[in-house]
Amino acid sequence: MIPGRYIVVLRPGVSDVPGVARRLAAQHGAGLRRVYKAALHGFTLGQVSAAAADALRHNPLVAYVEQDQVAHAIDEEPNATWGLDRIDQRGLPLGGTYVYNATGSGVHAYIIDTGILYSHIEFGGRASLGEDEIGGDGSDCYGHGTHVAGTIGGTTYGVAKSVTLYSVRVLDCDGSGTYEGVIAGVDWVTLNHLSPAVANMSLAGGYSDALNTAVTSSINSGVFYGVSRRADPNDDLGWEPPEPLGLDVNTAADENAPTHLQSAEDGSANLYFTRGDAVTQGQDLYYAAVTRSGETLGPAVLVTELSGPAANDAAPSVRADGREIFFHSTRFGTLGLADLWVSTRRSVHNPWSTPENLGSPINTATFHLQPSLSHDGRTLVWASDRPGGAGGLDIWMSTRTSSGH
Repeated sequence: MIPGRYIVVLRPGVSDVPGVARRLAAQHGAGLRRVYKAALHGFTLGQVSAAAADALRHNPLVAYVEQDQVAHAIDEEPNATWGLDRIDQRGLPLGGTYVYNATGSGVHAYIIDTGILYSHIEFGGRASLGEDEIGGDGSDCYGHGTHVAGTIGGTTYGVAKSVTLYSVRVLDCDGSGTYEGVIAGVDWVTLNHLSPAVANMSLAGGYSDALNTAVTSSINSGVFYGVSRRADPNDDLGWEPPEPLGLDVNTAADENAPTHLQSAEDGSANLYFTRGDAVTQGQDLYYAAVTRSGETLGPAVLVTELSGPAANDAAPSVRADGREIFFHSTRFGTLGLADLWVSTRRSVHNPWSTPENLGSPINTATFHLQPSLSHDGRTLVWASDRPGGAGGLDIWMSTRTSSGH
């Protein structure tokens, strides 16, 4: 993550993005860096404090806020001859030839990368400047973008040997850049592409809702995207080093936590977990809104408090729209019997209802796996120990005629 730099995405109905960007930057003492025009309904800021970032997240004009991060080229050493041979046939052994009936003539390919060495003999004058977000004429001083362009449209090793190539430079001479710059490149392609158009992004970096949104918008504008993903045994898949979620969440012993993570509309996520109850000696169910980077968005909220007859036992299952939650609990004074409960709310902004015990024949035995609710909300599946059985396990299913909406 890049300290103090954030990508701010506005809600769809917000107009005058440049004006809103200037106003919010001034309001929070930040520097306005860039306003996107086509691929993303938002802008980027620099010199943003943690308090300002939190305030922006809660602004009614803002859909979500994402910290800028580093992107870099994916280095490869492909066997070009083998690769071309593999493209034109499904079965093995390889035939030793590349047979094609299209050359890419008339197609415009945008290489979002480190640039292109225009003078390379493989391009025959078909490569030129599109946009340079680093500053320059789009020439490649690292080599990766030229390699990618050659694979796409080189006369010897290229797949489409007559395609027109455009350099959209977003990575520097070290093969690195920022998501702010990558999104700017996507934004430029979205606004300026000639059709038919394709774009390639052979980049690596962490997950980004803002970049995904920008690429989706660009695809919807008529650009086909090819995006590679590195298969590296040392790749950490974008996870950041673990950090504590703070006092708002970690206020008591969470014996079965974390139990469920559900994405929220604003780009954050709701973390559901259980917490020991000093009065009942049970486990109450809570949730807290957290950002992808580990920031806590307010205090933990109590979902259910089963005072006396039961304790929340394991992972809950939350419906996709966030309006219904299922969980199970162990009955006190019984030999491992458990009950299945449900709590509802009218919207994600309303409090949860008092939990309802779904009753027999669901209350058969100790639950082993969290309940799983179907996408249409009509089927609930769970597993439990067989009462009196020697390690036997039953899978149960319950259905309803409506989705519960």
